[in-house]
Amino acid sequence: MQKKAILFFIWFQCLFFSVVAQKPADKQKLQVIDSLKLALPKIQKDTLRARQYSLIAENYRRLQNDSALLYAEKSRVIFQAYPKSWGYAHAILQVASVQKDKRNYDLSLKNFQVALPIFEILKDQKYIGYVYSGFGNAYYGKNDYKKAIEYSSKGLDLLEKVKDYFVAANTANDLSICYKNLGNYPKSVEYSMKAIKYYENLGSSQQMNVAMTSANLGITLRRQGNHEQAIQYIKNAIEIYQTLGDSIATARTKSNLADVYKLVKRENEALGLYQEALRTFTQRNEKFYIGMVLNNQSTIFENRKDFIFAQQNYEKALAIFRELNSPSAVSEVANHLAYVYLQQQQPQKALELTKEAWEIAKKRNEKPMLRDIALNISLAHAQLNDFAKAYEYQQIYSAYKDSIFSKENTDAIAQMQEIYASEKKEQENRLLRNENELKASQLTQQRLLAEESKLLVAKGRAENALLQQEKTLHLIEIEKKQLADAQKQSQITLLQQEKSLQANALKIQEQELEQHQTQQRVAFAIGLLVLAIIGILYRNNRQKQKTNLVLTTQKQEITLKNTELEQQKEEILAIADNLRQTNEVVEEQKNELENTLQVVQTQKHEIEEINKNVEASIKYAQRIQSAMLPFEERIANGLGKDNFFILFRPRDIVSGDFYWFHKVVSGEQVVVGSENLQATNKNKSLPTTYSLLTTNCIFAVADCTGHGVPGAFMSMVGMNILDEIVIAKAITQPDKILTELHRNIRYSLKQAETEVRDGMDIVVLNIEKNYFVPENQVVKQEITENFEPNEQYLNHCKVLYAGAMNPLFYVQNQQLTEIKATKKPIGGGSLGDIGDRVFELHEVKSPPSISPLTPKGGIAPPNPPQRGGLKTPPLGVGGLGIFYLCTDGFQDQFGGKQNRKFMSKRMKELLQNIAEESMPKQKEILDQTITDWIAEGNEHQTDDITVVGIRL
Repeated sequence: MQKKAILFFIWFQCLFFSVVAQKPADKQKLQVIDSLKLALPKIQKDTLRARQYSLIAENYRRLQNDSALLYAEKSRVIFQAYPKSWGYAHAILQVASVQKDKRNYDLSLKNFQVALPIFEILKDQKYIGYVYSGFGNAYYGKNDYKKAIEYSSKGLDLLEKVKDYFVAANTANDLSICYKNLGNYPKSVEYSMKAIKYYENLGSSQQMNVAMTSANLGITLRRQGNHEQAIQYIKNAIEIYQTLGDSIATARTKSNLADVYKLVKRENEALGLYQEALRTFTQRNEKFYIGMVLNNQSTIFENRKDFIFAQQNYEKALAIFRELNSPSAVSEVANHLAYVYLQQQQPQKALELTKEAWEIAKKRNEKPMLRDIALNISLAHAQLNDFAKAYEYQQIYSAYKDSIFSKENTDAIAQMQEIYASEKKEQENRLLRNENELKASQLTQQRLLAEESKLLVAKGRAENALLQQEKTLHLIEIEKKQLADAQKQSQITLLQQEKSLQANALKIQEQELEQHQTQQRVAFAIGLLVLAIIGILYRNNRQKQKTNLVLTTQKQEITLKNTELEQQKEEILAIADNLRQTNEVVEEQKNELENTLQVVQTQKHEIEEINKNVEASIKYAQRIQSAMLPFEERIANGLGKDNFFILFRPRDIVSGDFYWFHKVVSGEQVVVGSENLQATNKNKSLPTTYSLLTTNCIFAVADCTGHGVPGAFMSMVGMNILDEIVIAKAITQPDKILTELHRNIRYSLKQAETEVRDGMDIVVLNIEKNYFVPENQVVKQEITENFEPNEQYLNHCKVLYAGAMNPLFYVQNQQLTEIKATKKPIGGGSLGDIGDRVFELHEVKSPPSISPLTPKGGIAPPNPPQRGGLKTPPLGVGGLGIFYLCTDGFQDQFGGKQNRKFMSKRMKELLQNIAEESMPKQKEILDQTITDWIAEGNEHQTDDITVVGIRL
């Protein structure tokens, strides 16, 4: 009788549901955790802190599950403020995974159910696959193999599509174990081979997983009866374990190999392997595996008819597994011991053990075990002469046996082995092909925008449904009124017919009375004139007959009319009854509509509340964004109150455009030579020492990926990084600012490791002014951002420009000039790309001016050295003119009579025409122009609009 290898059955039940990469040592993991914890106090933003908690939880998994759950819960609590975000779904997924590791399967399933719809809304196929695999793991832990197969199959399909082969391999292994436990060996072999293929493709780091999967495949092939293939795979596993130095795994696999040797009658080799394994397990005090070896080697003693020794080994093994509370192992050993009792003619003891084993195997739906137990039950009943029961369980045994060892199963497994061998040989002769880059997933902010849009659509649908129901209700009221009028008219007709009937009856009574009176008169006349007028009597008799005939005819007519009236009355009553029934139906429909209306109104209220909350959150984000934009007072301090304007029109409440400004003041001493002073100046009191003061006004205008909430998040990231570059690192040259901004954006969004490709188009201007100020003028006040030298000491002014996708426009001598930007955006790039981007630097100079000190002292302070290496020569003469920094929202706006884009050409003509106006007037003209353009085309604003003008 075939025996199961308890070791791998239990071992693989809990191994392959976890997403495990090649782990570092526990000590190294603890060092990583300590470094992550030390960084926590420096993290101010809640979302970044939540992500740090998530990293700590991931490192704690399977090392200290309680600590992992604690930090995963901390991450979840923070992200709870963003219930539809990727971060919240990921935190819930972490909590579910740790609960699964702790075998809290019901709690794990509830959390997976929360995470799944969020990832589905975000269309994140990879994490949907992770959730489905997690579902399969939890149901496997609950021994619900059918549901485990259902969810794991969905997860595997998605993971193969997104080419996450490591998790796909683990999930394929899960499916292999589930099918093995259900007795479907062809499917089990199919998924085991798929898992081995994926692990081998991932390289040498997955040798441990290759070994475990090969050992599991050997067990499946052994149960199917393919012993030679089973020995091959198990030996491969032993070689890998020995290479890796894993003595426990080696011992377990040797015990498994011994199980196969028993079946092919190599019992001495099997006993030798069992003893090697038993020595290792005893040294390590591995009770479970000691019980496993005692159980498995006892079958050899059974074959040698040494039932006493076999019984002792089984009883020891059964005691160990009951102590360890291992139900599957208890089921198998109990069945083996029952067989020994049967060999010793003790059927009653055998039945007691098989009853326990049957209940466990039935609950776990383990078909191979049920097959073996059914055979022992049949033999026990036969020994008790209960042949009916014996035949019943013999049929059960045959049914399970046929389903497990069918020829189709054997052929299918052989075919899959050939396919696997062919694929493996082909893979050994070629390198793995490069995987295509994964589709870019949307940021959390884009998902929030999608949710907002869905809420607005749902709100519109609810309002339409409500309006339609109100119209229907109105139509029903009209119909009800018409039915009431018809009923009233029918009642009036019925009353008229009843009156007519009464009038006819009265007429008949009058005729009968008149007839009676006539008879009395005739009788009286006959009494008086009976003898005198016989002829008159005869004549009267004839008249009477005629009269009776007329009366009879009239009576028949009246009776006929009465019958017709009765029929009409019944018809009217039937119509009235139908009207009453119709009224009842109408009343029921009215009640149903009122209930539906109430539900719709409730839903409308709920949607309005949700919309209100979303809108409040976005308005709060607007306040935050507005606070981060530079105040115009700061800009006026650097450029002059009337020398600039800012047209800032977000498409939504918050904007993906932003503008940024900072002024940097620096100074150094310059000493004028004494010889020059003596030769040109007779006034010895003039100062000979000056301060060379340089002011750099950095102005940036940027258009981030997206608009609304996603764009606003990106804009705040950009402003923070610009603060760090210019203020903290003191970088003022525009091309270097853009290079540093690109590097920091890619680092912050992890674009070298992920598929995130968001960034921005930006124009950066540095208005650099040099002043030679007498030293005694400088020492009077501290040089800070707010220090502004007197313009009489201005010696030189120039504008430095660099742009990423966005050009610079400037008007000089009534001519508009465009300086093209570098055709590379900030951010983005391919996975693994770590190279910096080079942006072109352009300069617009003003001619050097003569120092205002020259007329008095004849001394002109030396001009500062000129910066070289620029792409374009100095432009223009005289004043620098007016500079325009803008995003593409203005020129890309649809509108006008033909509903087309405003276009760059029309915008440049407009800027040239308004250049001589004051800066506030220019802003007013631009704002009114785009407003009229949108209204003329009956359009809405399609993008954020930002235009900044600076007069120098």
